[in-house]
Amino acid sequence: LYNSQARDLEVLCPDFTEYGKKFVRSFNLHPDSYFQCALQLAYYRLHGRPAPAYETGMTRQFYHGRTETVRACTMEAVDWCKAMDDDTVTVEEKRDLMIRALKKHVELMDEAKNGNGCDRHLMGL
Repeated sequence: LYNSQARDLEVLCPDFTEYGKKFVRSFNLHPDSYFQCALQLAYYRLHGRPAPAYETGMTRQFYHGRTETVRACTMEAVDWCKAMDDDTVTVEEKRDLMIRALKKHVELMDEAKNGNGCDRHLMGL
């Protein structure tokens, strides 16, 4: 079964060269948060619901630092995704919601990086 499915698999890796992290940073936005929110929006538009996604946050500042979970699906991200497809929401409101979602993601990354995330703690219980 695996071999037949693997033979039928096609992987496409397109290059996106329109802009990169320097452009995103020029707006004082974090590139990783920007990308995670873009993934949330893409999933929301495809499936009509938020993506149950997370990413790994490094805790390397600690001796034998491991990882912590950073949840990309926040209420701020969901509010932004909903607003993006709502014609009654102004561009300024959409921008403010996006910035709020990105700031929340940066906040969660900082918590995880500093050992203040909750996922690994709960897993240990």
